[in-house]
Amino acid sequence: MKLSGFPQLCIWIDRKADYVPLISTVTNLVNIFQKCVYIPTLQEKNLSVSKSYYRYLNKKSFGRCIVLLIPILGNIWVGVWDIHRYRLNNKNPKPLRADQTINLPQDAVKEINNEPAPLVIVQKGELTLDNLSEEFKKDKATSLAEMQKNGWELSQAREDFKKDQDIVLAAVKQSGLVLKYAHPELQNNKNIVLAAVSQDGLALKYASQELRNDKEVVLAAVQQDSLALEYASQELKNNKEVVLAAVKQNGASLKYASQALKNDREVVLAAIHHQDPALQYLDKTVINNERFVLVDFKHRCLTIQYGGKKIKNDEEVMLAAVQQDGLALKYASEEIKDNRKVVLAAIQQNVWALEYASKPLRDDKYLLLIAVRQAGSLLFYASPWIKSNKDIVLAAVQQDGLALRHAGEDLKNDKEVVLAAVQQNGQALQYASQELRNDKDIVLAAVQQDVRALEYAGEDLKNDKEVVLAAVQQKGKALQYASQALKNDKDIVLAAVRQDGQALEYAGEALKNDKEVVLAAVQQNGKALQYASQALRNDKDVVLAAVQQNGLVLQYAGEDLKNDKEVVLAAVQQNGQALQYASQALRNDKDVVLAAVQQNGLALQYAGEDLKNDKEVVLAAVQQQGCSLQYASQALRNDRKVVMAAAKQNGMALRYASEQLQKDKEFLKLCNK
Repeated sequence: MKLSGFPQLCIWIDRKADYVPLISTVTNLVNIFQKCVYIPTLQEKNLSVSKSYYRYLNKKSFGRCIVLLIPILGNIWVGVWDIHRYRLNNKNPKPLRADQTINLPQDAVKEINNEPAPLVIVQKGELTLDNLSEEFKKDKATSLAEMQKNGWELSQAREDFKKDQDIVLAAVKQSGLVLKYAHPELQNNKNIVLAAVSQDGLALKYASQELRNDKEVVLAAVQQDSLALEYASQELKNNKEVVLAAVKQNGASLKYASQALKNDREVVLAAIHHQDPALQYLDKTVINNERFVLVDFKHRCLTIQYGGKKIKNDEEVMLAAVQQDGLALKYASEEIKDNRKVVLAAIQQNVWALEYASKPLRDDKYLLLIAVRQAGSLLFYASPWIKSNKDIVLAAVQQDGLALRHAGEDLKNDKEVVLAAVQQNGQALQYASQELRNDKDIVLAAVQQDVRALEYAGEDLKNDKEVVLAAVQQKGKALQYASQALKNDKDIVLAAVRQDGQALEYAGEALKNDKEVVLAAVQQNGKALQYASQALRNDKDVVLAAVQQNGLVLQYAGEDLKNDKEVVLAAVQQNGQALQYASQALRNDKDVVLAAVQQNGLALQYAGEDLKNDKEVVLAAVQQQGCSLQYASQALRNDRKVVMAAAKQNGMALRYASEQLQKDKEFLKLCNK
């Protein structure tokens, strides 16, 4: 992104691009990025800003950049504004702004350099030090004005000006980091350095060694930016007052403190109270201090993970830790993980802490009961022998039926346990023994809780009418899990399709040809017609019932019924778009098409060409949906009455009017009334 070469060319290109659509969008996106991101970064990193390009860019208004992001309109607006400003300036000449930098002819530059008052020019931002001759660079007042406007100009100033206290002071007050360009004598001047670090603490980096050891200077620096502590002398990095000021501002500055202060309880607490990452800079002896850790828990309860073996093996410390956060047990020593008192406190605070307990305590019945009553799946962490403990497993499945997967094989065959599991979650049936998956009481309880459990029932119960009936009455599509025999049972299938017509998909072929069954299905959901036999898709009663429920299912009707006026009328009255599935003959039937467009004007697109030219039909269509004008004949798109009716319903319909009417201003005025 750096554009240090050919700055004047860059300025010329940028200014010309402002009047070119699309190109101006790209260049001004780049300008905004540089103004917001790159130029500030240059200053922070002490990089020299390109003399004229970045000065021009820095003073180009954000408003102009944002307007120019809009192609064409933005260019027009800016062009009009620039012309207006040009005319205004010709009437009342004004100094050229910095964002209007131009290449002056050599004779003009000479004339300016001969003026007696260059200070006025600089103060008004007309020129910068780059534009002035060497003779004018000697003018202290001119340079001072420039520094007050832009401290970074110090990098371009003459060497004798870099030794001038007034000029350097003006510059560092505007940007502290330009202390870098001051003469070494002034980098040792307390007033100047104080001004610099007060503006930007990191300017301490460029102060003399003597002033980096000055308490007043360093305090001012760290109060402005705590990370300036990095540049303080070793003596002041060991000064408690200075370091405290830094860490209270930003805990991460603890990194630059002396080793002694990294061991200081007050300093460390101040640091971590402000910012947790400061923990990584703590001295291990501090972390391993029980009193320090106990106090720290009141603030963050995070120190334990950075602690040494002594802390992780201290019962009092770990008890305090897990009472704040049970998962802190993760960082405890193996001995503490086997401490019943600590583990109990941990799971009382967070049951998932059981994962980090020792194996013997994970099998402690009392502790495990506390845990599984809150999260049944924690049964997973128990040993095989405890997974066969009925009390434990029963408590687990009552909380989470799916915990049955972790139970011992003997309890997966225990009716009381499995019944409790499926009553909590029917899907738990999949983890029951084969014997209990064939137990009617169990399976009935499971499907009543979740009909999908029928999938896991034994084959005998998938053929049990009572069980399957209970399932399909809740969810018709559960019919898919029934035995083939019950898929051909009329009572079962009728119950299924009355709950969900599309369950007809899973019925036996014979029942897909049963008029009573299919009628029940299409009355519940017209889409079920697609699963009916070919014979019933040609049955007028069945198809009529289906299209009255959902007109679009006309697509599944037999060809003869697609040509049946009564059937098609019923379909288009329910959904005008069903006209697309009617026979060609009925798409040319005025009664049918009128009914369709009255329900949905856009159905006009499926009408025959003659009816697209029928004024009554098209009027009905555009009155329902103005944009259906696009499907009318060319003649009617030029009809004032039709187009006005369309525009009245939807103003956007005018785009579909004939070219002649779109150019008729009087007509357009009438439409807009």
